[in-house]
Amino acid sequence: MTNPGQVLVLGLGNIILQDEGLGVWALERLQARYQFADHVRLMDGGTLGLDLLPYLAEAANVLLLDAVDSGRSPGALARLEGDAVPAQLALKLSAHQIGLQELLAAARFQGVWPRRLVLW
Repeated sequence: MTNPGQVLVLGLGNIILQDEGLGVWALERLQARYQFADHVRLMDGGTLGLDLLPYLAEAANVLLLDAVDSGRSPGALARLEGDAVPAQLALKLSAHQIGLQELLAAARFQGVWPRRLVLW
């Protein structure tokens, strides 16, 4: 059940694959440099994929930190919000390839889409 004040800051990525770990590293920096209110949950989502669905369901406000292909120069910042964040199922060769788009598609399908969703 969604808590209207709950904020989830979710760092995503695989730190073994160089810049693919950007979201996790950004989350670690935030944790080290700042203190957050009790209603803000910082979570290393790594490559957990659909296992993150219950955490999305609990939060009304979600900030996703991830490396994405935005079509811009490598290292350029991209900010997407709400429906601009891609949430569709894509053809995958194995269950190990399930990622952010599939997680968000499942959240939408189950009716647990956050009130506010931002991807940095």
